[in-house]
Amino acid sequence: MPNILLIRKAIVCTVLLMGMHYAGFSQQAIELTNVKIGKKKIIVSGHRVEFRFKEKPNLRLVGRIKAISDSGFTVGDATILFSELKAIGRRRKGTGFLAYMSGLMGTGIIISAFSNDDPCPDCIDTSSSDQNYTALEVGFGVTILTLGVINSLNNTSLDIEEKWRLAVIDQPVKK
Repeated sequence: MPNILLIRKAIVCTVLLMGMHYAGFSQQAIELTNVKIGKKKIIVSGHRVEFRFKEKPNLRLVGRIKAISDSGFTVGDATILFSELKAIGRRRKGTGFLAYMSGLMGTGIIISAFSNDDPCPDCIDTSSSDQNYTALEVGFGVTILTLGVINSLNNTSLDIEEKWRLAVIDQPVKK
């Protein structure tokens, strides 16, 4: 009989420890849900975000989140309330440079596909400036340009007034 009591105590302690582990090591996170399709994006402490205020919607501010509460989040020394926000979203470093370079490269490839500045028009060569490769070069340029635009759109603030719904959730810390 004492063994059964010891096993029960061990099971109860294990369950309690598992519950305390989750509660002790969880953090609050911002969950953005698309109103139309239900797609979810999660922002946790430590993420770099871009946000805009309702009063100045054209001013884009960027910072790293230090803490998240039910009413807002802290960036640097400032506390931003969710009620003051028009938009918020992840902003990874280097996305502006990547969008700029892919736009530059894609446009350059498209322009070079249509330009006919052959230095030796009488020479017979198999260069890519021939008419057979123009569709392939334009397609390659448009692909690079599109990838830059998609990357730029994925790393910008999302409108939480009309298109996205914001909620604060508890989430376990990722290892």
